Amino acid sequence: MLDILNALGAHGPHLALSELARLTGLSKASLSRVLRVAERRQYVHVMDGDKYTVGLPLLMLGYQVLAGSRLRALAMPLLMRLSEGFDTAANLVIPRWPHVLLLERVIPPRLHATFSPPGRLAPFYATATGKALAAFQPPHIIDDLMNRPRVALTERTITEAQKLRAALGEARQRGWALDEGELRVGVRCVAAPVRDGSGAVVATMGLSSTGAEELTDHVHIRSLLDAANTLSGLLGYA
Repeated sequence: MLDILNALGAHGPHLALSELARLTGLSKASLSRVLRVAERRQYVHVMDGDKYTVGLPLLMLGYQVLAGSRLRALAMPLLMRLSEGFDTAANLVIPRWPHVLLLERVIPPRLHATFSPPGRLAPFYATATGKALAAFQPPHIIDDLMNRPRVALTERTITEAQKLRAALGEARQRGWALDEGELRVGVRCVAAPVRDGSGAVVATMGLSSTGAEELTDHVHIRSLLDAANTLSGLLGYA
């Protein structure tokens, strides 16, 4: 059941039985038995007759976790200020190596159809938030991430280890990372690191929008860095 829920969380939101079988390695017969029980308990929901998605009880549990997150609570006013000030999506991301987890996102009305809500995983190398997280990790973590397989999600996705290391080095040097359509075509993102009381980078804050907006100008970057530094201070980083 946990394998099924992990597959729905990472690759959903709507997966057919054949897709779940491929992702979990379970037979369709075994999956059908488990899913019947999960559906009765409402942990999964069937849509369009053959597509499975996460059920309401799990969504409620997830939001209870989010509601109790100190990081999220501290970040929300800063995210709202960034989103409203620039009319862009403002993101808070934490590591789930080799992926990153979108812990919170504030989306302006005009972009609701463009961006997914919180709770999604993405490969670190294809996002500005992921690169900003990875760039400031200890060398052994970076080395481990470099040894993981990478798949091109768009023609701009960086998959070569040498180019990815160079991108992480640039992010360390300038203090923020950039994604130019590497996760989704036409979507750009900039992200800055957030540190805890020990100085470790534990999260990133980012701005995302369509390619029409200029996210790398001084005003956007300075505001993003200020917000990330403010959140770091609230977490005890001096």
